[in-house]
Amino acid sequence: MKFPFAIVTLVHSVVGFGVKYPSYAGVASREPYTTSSRDVRRKPLTHALHSTKLPTMEQLSSDSFMTQIDHASEIIPLLADASNHDNLTEMISAQLSHSDGIRGFFVAYLTGAGPSPADEETMPLPLSNAIERNENKKELISLACMNVIMPTGMITMHTDEEMAKSSETTAARGKVVAKKLLAEDEMKKQCAAILRAAQNETVDSEEDKYW
Repeated sequence: MKFPFAIVTLVHSVVGFGVKYPSYAGVASREPYTTSSRDVRRKPLTHALHSTKLPTMEQLSSDSFMTQIDHASEIIPLLADASNHDNLTEMISAQLSHSDGIRGFFVAYLTGAGPSPADEETMPLPLSNAIERNENKKELISLACMNVIMPTGMITMHTDEEMAKSSETTAARGKVVAKKLLAEDEMKKQCAAILRAAQNETVDSEEDKYW
């Protein structure tokens, strides 16, 4: 059996089953979708290009979810600078080492307004390297799946054209992240569980209960 990358074909079925997860990147942990996290979607990332006040490794490794969004907003525009790859890999790795950092980083990465490195078909090398060395791939992968499924579903559910376009951008960016993880066994397990959920054929497994 193939485990299709086209998770998006399952969206309408999954949403139809009454999945109550939040709709946007980084908050797929069954927490309420808050106004403060929604406002991040309208925050341009370009200001960070001129910032010299980057977070410390300690802050990246331990700060709370909302603060991690701000940290990521400072880091992401710098991904286009090839001279900083090693330093940026270390910084992103620190963020991806814990749940709040994973969620905070991808809120900023997938939903930031304006042109972004996340819009490229090829993932920036520092992020790619950080994902490869990440030891918390189970959480990273379930979030990556959710960050394709939910915004894709919202594209057709929004009545506001701008919001629908924003969800489309988030989904497109999310696909690039998910592709990076396709070879992982955990990704195959999650995709299989999503397919079973869409077909209402779930089994007694941790993955099926989640979806």
